[in-house]
Amino acid sequence: MNLFAKIFAVVLLLFVVSISAITFTMSDRHIERMEKVLVDRHLFLGRLITNEVQRWQSEGKWPFATLNKLTREDDIRFWWIVDSDGIIHLADDNRFVGTRAASYFDKTPAHWPPPTSKGSIRFDDSGTLGIFSQAFSVGHRQWSFWLGSSTRDIQEARRDIVAFSLIAAPIVAACLGILLFLVIHHFLGPLAKLSSGVRRIGEGDLSFRLNGMPNDEVGSLAESVNAMAAQLTQREESLRERMLALRDQQQQVKLLLESTAEAIFGLDTHGNCTFANPACVRMLGYRDADELAGRNMHGLIHHSRLCGAPYPAGDCAIYRSFLSGEGIHLDTEVLWRADGSSFPAEFWSYPILRDGEAIGSVVTFLDITERKRVEMDLSRAKELLDSIINGIADPIFVKDAGHRFIAVNDALCDLVGHARTDLLGKSDYYFFPAEEADVFWAHDDRVLGTNEVDVNEEKLTGAKGTRIVSTVKSPFTNPMTGNRNLVGTIRDITEQKHVEQTLRRAQKMDAIGQLSGGIAHDFNNILGVIVGSADLLKLQVPADHQALDRVETIQKAAQRAADLTRQLVGFARQQPAQAVATDINRVIVEMQSLIARSVTPEVEVTHDFSDNLWRTEIDPGDFQDALLNLVINAHDAMPGGGRLTLETRNCTLDSEYCMLNPGAEPGDYVQLAVSDSGHGIPPEDQEHIFEPFFSTKAKDKGTGLGLAMVYGFTTRSGGHIKVYSEPGIGTTFRLYLPRVVGQEQSEERIADQPGTLPRGRETILAVDDEAALLELAQTWLEALGYRVVTAKDGPQALELLAEEPAIDLLFSDVVMPGGINGYELAERATTARPALKVLLTSGYTENALSNNGQARFAANLLNKPYTPTELARRVRSLLGNAESATVDPRVAH
Repeated sequence: MNLFAKIFAVVLLLFVVSISAITFTMSDRHIERMEKVLVDRHLFLGRLITNEVQRWQSEGKWPFATLNKLTREDDIRFWWIVDSDGIIHLADDNRFVGTRAASYFDKTPAHWPPPTSKGSIRFDDSGTLGIFSQAFSVGHRQWSFWLGSSTRDIQEARRDIVAFSLIAAPIVAACLGILLFLVIHHFLGPLAKLSSGVRRIGEGDLSFRLNGMPNDEVGSLAESVNAMAAQLTQREESLRERMLALRDQQQQVKLLLESTAEAIFGLDTHGNCTFANPACVRMLGYRDADELAGRNMHGLIHHSRLCGAPYPAGDCAIYRSFLSGEGIHLDTEVLWRADGSSFPAEFWSYPILRDGEAIGSVVTFLDITERKRVEMDLSRAKELLDSIINGIADPIFVKDAGHRFIAVNDALCDLVGHARTDLLGKSDYYFFPAEEADVFWAHDDRVLGTNEVDVNEEKLTGAKGTRIVSTVKSPFTNPMTGNRNLVGTIRDITEQKHVEQTLRRAQKMDAIGQLSGGIAHDFNNILGVIVGSADLLKLQVPADHQALDRVETIQKAAQRAADLTRQLVGFARQQPAQAVATDINRVIVEMQSLIARSVTPEVEVTHDFSDNLWRTEIDPGDFQDALLNLVINAHDAMPGGGRLTLETRNCTLDSEYCMLNPGAEPGDYVQLAVSDSGHGIPPEDQEHIFEPFFSTKAKDKGTGLGLAMVYGFTTRSGGHIKVYSEPGIGTTFRLYLPRVVGQEQSEERIADQPGTLPRGRETILAVDDEAALLELAQTWLEALGYRVVTAKDGPQALELLAEEPAIDLLFSDVVMPGGINGYELAERATTARPALKVLLTSGYTENALSNNGQARFAANLLNKPYTPTELARRVRSLLGNAESATVDPRVAH
């Protein structure tokens, strides 16, 4: 208490002294400001009066009244106008005029304020009079203006302030003394009690309370202290309860960690183990958690990869997770046990964060050895199932209820021309024309809606062109998802349809032949009666010229009917009338004059006869009729002129060709090719051209029996006929007539036997718009050891040539879509790669096409249809260095 009183007294004394000092300081400053105001006022007034005096003096009179008025308004005691000798010339109320100004002051002139142009002010010795002086000139004389005022107000203000300070100081001291007493009595005592109580509460005595405190601010503070002590008591109780709950929670966590099957351990910022549950200790092969505590877990259980290579800590996924502050989940790594063995593990690692900063991490892992074994078994089973499904030649697919592919086999990918990844998740509209996709979609809806199997023949456009397929779609429920799906199988029946169509055509032609033969037989009898009667009638009316003309008309009509009948008989006859071993080269040479007369001079006729041509057993007369019909048809197809080419060669038809062309038999044949550069035959007419009475000519230009007779001659000769035509390009008819089997087998023919075809390992680019022919060529060439790259048109072939520098030979069809034919493709390819070998193929002969392209490429033309033997030898002859080897006879023929 005494210390507080002393401190307060000292503070009070310092306060009184400070107040007094401040008061005196403020009074002096106030007086200075008053003096400053007085000086400024005198200076301003002096300048104003000086200006007035100068103005009036210049007018010849002094401004006595004006000066009196100005000085009275500003409390000026006197004003003088003094010359340079100090004589007063003008004064207020005309006093002191003519006297010296020094006589009125107790000072010498040297102490007067020196007159200046700006003016100055000084006080006299007593400090009661302020004198202002300012110099000015009027004419040639120097003058000064003086004015003065009393400073008594300033002195009185100073005395008043001093008196106030002397009176106020004791009053302030008395008030402060009273205040000191009140503070000591009413504040410092309760404050000391409050301080003591707070100290006890701070020392932990939360039961202590401050009682008997005054009802003021200190009392309010004491109540706050009491409330604080009560709150601390409550918080202590709550904290005790929370600590008990935390202890229970920790016990539960410990029980959970000890009972869980997952292994769990914690890491600090250095990767050292902070805790490990029993499952972790057991899986890692240690006795207890103490063996792991404080040890670096990466170096202990994650130090090596499965192959035994070191696993740097910087590459550790757990370590990277800790650094990035993000969780990680992996099941592709192994952990190592105490005995040095390893096991596959699935682990999760999550950083432990405090205020956003990683202070460690917690890792959970499982031994997934059994799961990996099951996954491997499932993977093998899936691989086996995929191998089985992909080994099936027919395309197979599975769709969901949204018509999207969810499973496909390799055969479907090949058919559609897209990779499995492109197909999955997509519908038919991504890969097929809209009209085809609409049909597929409708069949899918029928299967999913009726839960019945759907079998249909559909048109499908894919990598192999437009194909006819038989599709079987069946509904099923996915056992894993419970969703409705459908499974479908596709079988390409294009060739089957082609064979069926060919067989139907052959059957139709056979039926027509039988019908025509029967009609021709009876019609010949009728014609015999008509012709005989006409001859008799001609003898009976020799003199009647009009009647004779009519008889001759009947005879000509009967002859035309006989010719038609002969053609019908030739079409329908099953066996040649007189079959002999014939060299068709000789027959064609003998017919040259007849052929020349059958065409106009605008048609150029060329020949290409094969040397050592085999003989064929045919009726030479029927052959001449067939050849003449083909020549006449070629002439009619070139009304404006063109080129007619006749070619012969030896060839062998193999089983592959015969399978695609029902009616043909494997074996050796003599081939006659008749080619024109005319307008061609539309595709829709090609299947009808051999039918009797079918003709594309005008009604008066043909009977429609010419090609029917050619067909009849070829088939009864045991041969085969093939037409190849493109509208606007031309037509080639190929007649395959069986070779006569005799004693004249040459050395060259011995080399044609299967099993001695030349092989190679070069890379060949095969190009053809007919997918079936392209696939067949690829199969033959690959069977001979070549690497084959395929393209469906010229632009795609150019892209492959740019991408595949290893291509040694270009094997291309001549007539192709896409704006680039075979000749143009060969020209571009050899321009870019001069060393590239080129072999072209076409349904036309090289002479028939040589006017449409470069002769150097036409010289190597391989005629369609070609056999594997012809293809193998032609390719090898271009590449050189033939390597003969035994091949499968089914491939060779």
